[in-house]
Amino acid sequence: EVAVRAGEFRAWFDKLTGPETASSFIKDHWSRRRPALEGALLQVAAIGHIGPDTTLRLRPGSIFDVSLEDDEAVVVLGNRELRMPAFLEPDLRFVGETREHFTPGDLPGSLDIDSRLVLLRRLVREAALEVVGPGD
Repeated sequence: EVAVRAGEFRAWFDKLTGPETASSFIKDHWSRRRPALEGALLQVAAIGHIGPDTTLRLRPGSIFDVSLEDDEAVVVLGNRELRMPAFLEPDLRFVGETREHFTPGDLPGSLDIDSRLVLLRRLVREAALEVVGPGD
């Protein structure tokens, strides 16, 4: 529900001020927010065990805003941003919009499994995703 309302607010704000102003405001706001890194070291330790059947999710409370700028996919993670090739945009949007658990095979893009694992390991390292354990 919060994601739906946030999307409605962003659409209203974009219409009122223009998308450039809205993006600038959002980046400024998130860049001032303290990162939520509780348990991040345990997640980094789990990176080597991420495989095709690993279950992942967006870290609760994390920021993951995806946009396209020129020929790059840009992911705002709160106090920093990642710039990646534009062809990763569908996979990155999936990650940012999926509120449930997922596995590397669920990504919608055309990456092979090894490339999906590289992407997802990077997102865990950046504290955007977390590996889901039993009972989570």
